[in-house]
Amino acid sequence: MVVEDLPPLKIWSSEVSGYITSYFLKSCFILTKKLKMENSMPRAFQWVISSSASSVLTIGEHNKKINMWRGGQWIIVLCMPPLFIAGTAGAANILYSKPLGGFPWWLPVIMLAGVYPAVVFLAMGHLTLFLPEAPFAAWEALYNVGYKEIGFVVAFTSSASLGFVDQPWVLITWACLQSALIAAVLAFWVCLVRTYGNHVAIGKKSSGLVVK
Repeated sequence: MVVEDLPPLKIWSSEVSGYITSYFLKSCFILTKKLKMENSMPRAFQWVISSSASSVLTIGEHNKKINMWRGGQWIIVLCMPPLFIAGTAGAANILYSKPLGGFPWWLPVIMLAGVYPAVVFLAMGHLTLFLPEAPFAAWEALYNVGYKEIGFVVAFTSSASLGFVDQPWVLITWACLQSALIAAVLAFWVCLVRTYGNHVAIGKKSSGLVVK
């Protein structure tokens, strides 16, 4: 083959990237159908759920499969969010007693670092207890992406932000970003409630939780 006959590198790379993109979107579309997600959900949320899925079961089916105890879930929902808030409140109280100087712009950053995982755990608990027909992949998205990945970044960067106490714009910017992340989790939660909450209201399917 003559060198001139070879396609340019840019054309080849664009074809490969286009093939990978189309294959990924097709896979997500097929997985979305298997997960039985409603078409009324925004595409961004469908993509997040599909990319985190390890099972095509619903939350109710998963609860029944592992024989999950309803009382244990209530304990997690009632205890974990206050622990996150109490932890960051204690840290904020310790820092506030130290002379960091100037207005405490760091205070919203520290407090929101506890609010974010608290909201994530509240959403996970509500899905487990009251949305049995929602795909279990939605719970996995909240836990794996929202808590383990983004939650770690939020905690790390919030601690690192204390090195910028003399630069309020850095702290204000990060507090706004934290607020945006919390709003995204709330929007995801509300979308799931609106999509799958009506099924619970008409008693279509039980939660699959064991009452002891």
